Amino acid sequence: MIGLLLFFMGVTAPAVHGELKNVFTSDDRVVMPSSGAPWDYIGKVISSEGTCTASLVGRYLILTAAHCVLQEDGMTVVSNLRYHHHVQNGVSQGSSSWTHLYWGDLDYNGEDWAILRLEDPMGDSHGFFEVEPRSFDEDEDFHQSYTAVGYSGDFRNGR
Repeated sequence: MIGLLLFFMGVTAPAVHGELKNVFTSDDRVVMPSSGAPWDYIGKVISSEGTCTASLVGRYLILTAAHCVLQEDGMTVVSNLRYHHHVQNGVSQGSSSWTHLYWGDLDYNGEDWAILRLEDPMGDSHGFFEVEPRSFDEDEDFHQSYTAVGYSGDFRNGR
């Protein structure tokens, strides 16, 4: 389940020797007109460390990558962390701080996930992904069945 949504979020790996590395093999990304579902369920977590894509997965819940919300020690939350909903051209349709954080680990082995409980019920007004448990092993056509979406820092400056 977590891996599936992280795939949806278009996660990119951090810079290695100053160069951004894409998690996926080819880069055929295009700008999408983003109104209506599922685009309305996507936003950004923004902190003092940078930005990452996040997905609304419940009334109060967002899913993102653990490396986006934790410092390198894997235990300390980055400072000034806030969720900004449906950001287009640098303008957000609302934002919320968080109250609780649950996470896997930072090893990029399928456990690099974090779920944040927001202070405000953003899913009530914007909707959210309805998550169903699924394993990558159950779907041999995974890459043909799903689309990665997200704000990538190496594509149009993440806008």
